[in-house]
Amino acid sequence: MNAVVQCLSNTDLLAEYLGLERYKLDLGQTRMNGVVRSNEARSANGEVTEQLASLVRALWTLEYIPQLSVDFKTIVSKYGSQFRGNSQHDALEFLLWLLDRVHEDVNLASHNNNNITNASGKKQAEAVVFTALSFLFLPHSAFLHQLAPDDAWKCPHCKQLQQGMVKMSLWTLPDILILHLKRFRQVGERRNKLTTFVHFPLAGLDMAPHMVNQSHPPASQPGWKPSRRPELAPPHFLYDLYAVCNHHGGMHAFCRNSVDGQWYSYDDSSAEAVPEAEVCTRGAYILFYQRRNNIPPWSASSSVTG
Repeated sequence: MNAVVQCLSNTDLLAEYLGLERYKLDLGQTRMNGVVRSNEARSANGEVTEQLASLVRALWTLEYIPQLSVDFKTIVSKYGSQFRGNSQHDALEFLLWLLDRVHEDVNLASHNNNNITNASGKKQAEAVVFTALSFLFLPHSAFLHQLAPDDAWKCPHCKQLQQGMVKMSLWTLPDILILHLKRFRQVGERRNKLTTFVHFPLAGLDMAPHMVNQSHPPASQPGWKPSRRPELAPPHFLYDLYAVCNHHGGMHAFCRNSVDGQWYSYDDSSAEAVPEAEVCTRGAYILFYQRRNNIPPWSASSSVTG
C-alpha cells in the first residue's frame, strides 16, 4: 500500500491536483443526474480523496507524521473491506481500487474539463488527471507474441491450425501510462511467481510503433527496444519513467523525485537514494511513465528532454 502511495505521490500531475487542492472544486461541484450535489452530500464519498490528498501534501511539504498513514489506512478499510487487517495486499489491486475510488469521488466524467478529442482530432479542453491515466497489462513479450500450440488459430483459408502472432495496437495514448508486468503464473492450484528480467527504458520509451495506422512499420520483435533513436520520435509518443512498484516478497518502490531529479528507494520505514543503474530489476511489477511533452515545467523530470 505504501509503495503505491509513493508512486502516486511522485506522479507530477496527480501531486499538483491533490497538493494544490484543485480536487476540492470537483468534490464540491460533482453532478449526479444533472443536479449539483452540495459539499455536505458528498462529504462521505469524498473521504478517500481527502485523506489521500492530505497524505500527498504532507509528503511534499515535509509535514508528514505516521498518524496520517494510519488515518489513510482507516479510511481505505472503511470503503474497501478487502483491505482491512494487516495482511499484505496486491499492489495492482490496491492501485486500481484507489484510482477508481478517487475518480468516483470527483466524478470527472460529468465535467466538461476532461481530456476530450473531437472528430477533427483537435483537443477541446485541458487534460485532467484521472482521464489522463491508462493501464496496459503486459506479458513479458509485450505487444507481439506467438500463440502457444494449445491456443493455435484455425486459418479460414487452409483450414489448418496455425501458431499465429498476436499483435496489440493502441488507438490513443494517455498523459500517464501505467504498465503492469505479469509476475505470476497459475499452475493448477498453485500461483507461481515469475522473476523474468524485463529490460525497460528509463527515458525515451517510444510508443509510436504500437499505434494504429502509423506511417512506419510496427516493431518486428517483442520487447522494449525502441525502433529508432528517441530524439527522432515525435514528443507526444515519447514517455519517461518516473516510478516503479517492485515485488520483492514485499512491496517497495523506486521513484524519481521531481525536485532534484534523483531516484530514491522507498520501503515501509526508510527512503534512500538509489543509482539510476539499479532501477531496472527482476522485481519490477508496475511501471509508471509520463508523456514527455506533458511534464509540468516546474518538474525536474522535464530535464530529461534537455
